[in-house]
Order: sequence, then C-alpha cells, then structure tokens
Amino acid sequence: MIDTKTNTVVATVGVGITPVGVAVHPGGSWVYVTNDSSNTVSVIDTASNTVVATVGAGSFPSGVAVTPDGSRVYVANLGSNTVSVVDTATNTVIAMVEVGNSPFGVAVTPDGSHVLVANRSNDTVSVLDTATNTVVATVAVQGSPAAFGQFIATLPGPTPLVQVEPVALVQQQVEALNRGDVAGVLATLADDAVLLSLFCQPCFGQEAIQKNIEFQVINQFHLTLTSIGTFGNTVVGRFEEHGDVFRAAGFQQVIGSFLVWVRGDKIAFNRIALDPTDPETAAFLAFIGARTQAR
Repeated sequence: MIDTKTNTVVATVGVGITPVGVAVHPGGSWVYVTNDSSNTVSVIDTASNTVVATVGAGSFPSGVAVTPDGSRVYVANLGSNTVSVVDTATNTVIAMVEVGNSPFGVAVTPDGSHVLVANRSNDTVSVLDTATNTVVATVAVQGSPAAFGQFIATLPGPTPLVQVEPVALVQQQVEALNRGDVAGVLATLADDAVLLSLFCQPCFGQEAIQKNIEFQVINQFHLTLTSIGTFGNTVVGRFEEHGDVFRAAGFQQVIGSFLVWVRGDKIAFNRIALDPTDPETAAFLAFIGARTQAR
C-alpha cells in the first residue's frame, strides 16, 4: 500500500501467488487482487490492510474491475476463457461467463450496464450485460487487446506487421536460454518488453528482464516446450521446466503455460504461469507461498 501524499510504502500485504490485477471498491473500503498462480482473488480491508476474504476464481485470473455501485467484481480468467462475477456483499462467485480466448483485461462502463472484456488470443472484445451476466456482443479488434483496471485498449503504440514467424522467435528464445546465452535471449526482446512470471512480477524493459535471465542461467533452468500454437502475432503454449531452484526445494520439474505477444520482429510481452493443477507444480507453489509468508 502506498501513501499518495508522500509516495511511500505504508504497508505490505501478503496475498496469493503471482498477484496480477488490482481494483479498488468505489467506497475505498476494499481492494481486490487477482492471484494468477493461486486461481484466487484476495479481498483486502483498507482500514486494516489485511486480507479478509479469498475468493476462488477461474484459471489464471488476470484483469479485475468493480462496478460503479460497488456491488459486483468482474474477473477475467485468462486460462479458462471465462469471467467470474463476484458478489461483494458475500465475496462469493455468483456467475461464470464464457467469453473469448485468453481474456486478459476487463472494464465496466460508467453507467455500470456493461462490462468489456479484452480477449488477447482471438483479437476480440466481449460485451457483457451486467443485468443478465451474458455476452450480448463480440467486437473484432486488432493487436491482441489488453487492459488493466478500468481501461480497455490495445498495447501501446502501433502494431507493425509481424516480420518474423512468431513461433520460431519463441523457439529461438528458449534455445538461447537453454544454452545459457543471455545475449541471445535479449536479442529476441523489444527494448520495452514486459515479462510477467513467478520470479518477475513484472519486469519492465530489457535491463530488468536481463537480471531475471541471468538468475535462470545461474540456476541452470532448462525449458522444454510441450505444445505451441499461434493466433496472429500471439503465441501460446505449455512447457516443462527444470532447474536448481526446483531441485534444491526437492522438486524435479514444474509445468506451466505461456502467452507471448510479438511486435514487429521482437517479443514485446511474455506471460509465464505455473500450473497449480499439476501436483508437483502445486506443491512447489505452496512451498514458495509458505516461504513468502514467513518473511
């Protein structure tokens, strides 16, 4: 929590694993945080800066928004292609709405009548009627739409034509990482690239990402792509990962998924999420969560 008058941190609140989205209740009493790797939403009481409820969501919850009257919270579940509708009075999910592929962001219209959901992997925006919690329209857009909080937009700047084959670019990056080639990984990234992962929450720009890459190389991370596909300039897939960090904690490997957005001939956005439905990966996430709470 940051005091906006002094721009200083006044409290640090432990939530779920890989917090991604944050939205504030219009009354200012509650803050809602989506936890990507826990598949939950943490509800924080701003009077005490403590978590007072944890709400189960869909797979890989990302964007979150609150209706103007404060009665509902809408959560975009990137991994399950759904939106969870949460009743703020009871902190329970009252509806699960199917939308497009990889919903990443969500926003509510000023009058509260509709919710807009940005679907990254099929370049659409789903329009939900809040009275019925159903999709009433699907709007085709461009450039892998994304949104955070109360905003719906494409990623900043124009979207140049893809000059490389996106899947090949991702494979090139993985091969460079596996051979410990930090410069090779950086060569695949845009200068303003964003990395969102368990160890990078998030990292903005090459300088910050380089530290994460060096950490992976030192700890002998090795990535195996088990599936990969593309939707225009967006690449999605799954992976298995080995490394000293996992072995030191008593785990052989973890599995997860990734979503990469390519701009021009470089990777501009990379979101990596571990899969809590895999028993060994879930145990590792629980191990990390316990260590984080103990600090």
